[in-house]
Amino acid sequence: MIIESIDICCIAFNDRKKTLKDKKGGNSKYLIVNRKLEEFHQIDIEECVYKNNSQDTKCDFAIKTANSVFFIELKGSDVKQGVNQLLETIKETKHCFQNLQLNARLIVSKFPKPDIVRQRKEYVELAKLVKFQKWKNKNLIIKQNNYIEEL
Repeated sequence: MIIESIDICCIAFNDRKKTLKDKKGGNSKYLIVNRKLEEFHQIDIEECVYKNNSQDTKCDFAIKTANSVFFIELKGSDVKQGVNQLLETIKETKHCFQNLQLNARLIVSKFPKPDIVRQRKEYVELAKLVKFQKWKNKNLIIKQNNYIEEL
């Protein structure tokens, strides 16, 4: 059933630039730069795929390309909650994105103590899900205010 919801909530784009903003009024932004004008798909996870879910346990968006999917959470300052939302979304939907590289992006307005976040069990579990290897890849990124993703 979840795969059908994802298909319904998937919108194709080939724009050179696209900006995703925090719908709850926060300052965090996720900027997509698509120099090759390749098609990508925006999936509104929170307000479309899980629109009937009253709990705030899913990330905001996903961006799907030919080889990857980027799960995106735009947040104020609650980094722990953002990590949990990404973790829960990826665990529930990863079977819908087989053979694609899973990536997690948490963009926050305020980032109080990054070292403490990386020690939490939720962060470690999320890092394992996206096969994060420190210094080798960028599958898991937490940034403050804005992040630019080049497709």
